[in-house]
Amino acid sequence: MKIKLNWKFNVVFILFFICLNGYAQKGSIKIYSELKGVNVYLDEVFKGTDINSIDSVTAGNHYLKVVKDDVIVFGELVVAKPNETTAILVKETKDIQDKMLAKKYNEQESYRSKKLDVLLDTKYVTETSGNTQINEKTKSLYFPGYFSVLGGSNTTGNVSTNSTTVTKTETSWFIIRGNQKISHDEFAQLTNNTDYFNKAKLYNSEVEKYEQIKKQKPKWKVEATPLIIGAVFAAGGYLLYDPKVNMFSTNTSDAKVLGNAVGGSLMLVGTVAFLTGLFHHERPNNPMPVFISPITMDDAIRDSKEYNRKLKIELGLPENYEPQK
Repeated sequence: MKIKLNWKFNVVFILFFICLNGYAQKGSIKIYSELKGVNVYLDEVFKGTDINSIDSVTAGNHYLKVVKDDVIVFGELVVAKPNETTAILVKETKDIQDKMLAKKYNEQESYRSKKLDVLLDTKYVTETSGNTQINEKTKSLYFPGYFSVLGGSNTTGNVSTNSTTVTKTETSWFIIRGNQKISHDEFAQLTNNTDYFNKAKLYNSEVEKYEQIKKQKPKWKVEATPLIIGAVFAAGGYLLYDPKVNMFSTNTSDAKVLGNAVGGSLMLVGTVAFLTGLFHHERPNNPMPVFISPITMDDAIRDSKEYNRKLKIELGLPENYEPQK
C-alpha cells in the first residue's frame, strides 16, 4: 500500500512540473506601429488588424509580419522570452512610403489628374516718360522735307533727352486641375463654394431682368421740362421775328436782319424742344450687369489645399504626398 501511494505521488508531481514548466515558457509580443490599418501575422497566421499585443506566445523564435495595403512594412524574426514582453516598433520610414506608393500607381495618376493648383503669371512692363530737346536739326539727305534729329556729318548741334524709366510688375493668376485650366465656376463646384453660387444666382437674376427690359417696346410719354423750354424759346423767337422785314434787301438794317435771324432760330429750337417733350421716347436705362467673382487668390489657395488633402485621403495616399515633377 505504501509503495502504491509513493508511485501515485510521483506521477502527480511529474505532471504538475510539466504543466508548470509549459506555462513558464510563454511570453508576449508588444507592437508599436506608426501606421494605421495594418494586418499582423505571426508565423503566417493572421492575428488581427491594428492590434498592439500578442499574448501566450511560445518561447523561441517567431516570424512577425506586418502588412499594409499588400505591402510588407515589417517582416523579421522576433524572440519571445518566457514570462517577458518583447517590444517591436514599426516605423513609417521613407523606404516604406516609397514601397507603398509603388503599389498605388493608379491612385497617383488619379491624384495628378484631379489635383488643384493656383498658378501665377508675372509680367514686367517697362514704361519710359520724358522729352527730347533738339538744339539743331539737319535736313535729311534721302527724305526731302524731313529733318534728322540725330544730325549729320556737318551738324554741330546736339540732341538731349530727359526721360524716366519705370518697371512695373503685373501679376495675374488662374486655377488648374491636373494640367487643364478651369473656370471659377468649375472651381466653385469642386470646392463647394456656396458664396460663389449665391452671388452667381443674384447675377443671373439681374441678367434675366436686363433681357426682359431689352424686349420691352419703347414708351412714349410727355416730358414737362422740354415742353416749357420749347414754349419759352418759341414765344421769344416769335416776338423777335418780323415777317415784314426782307432780310435779303440792301435797304434793310443790320439790326433787323440780326433780330429776324435770332428770332427764327429761337422759334426753330423751341419747336423742336416742344415736340421732343410732347413725344418723349423713353428708353430703358439698365446697363448690362457685370459678374465679379467672389473668389480671391487667397481663397483659391486655401480651398485648393483642403481639396487636395481630402483627395489624398480618398485615394489612400499619404497626407504629405506630392507628385514629383
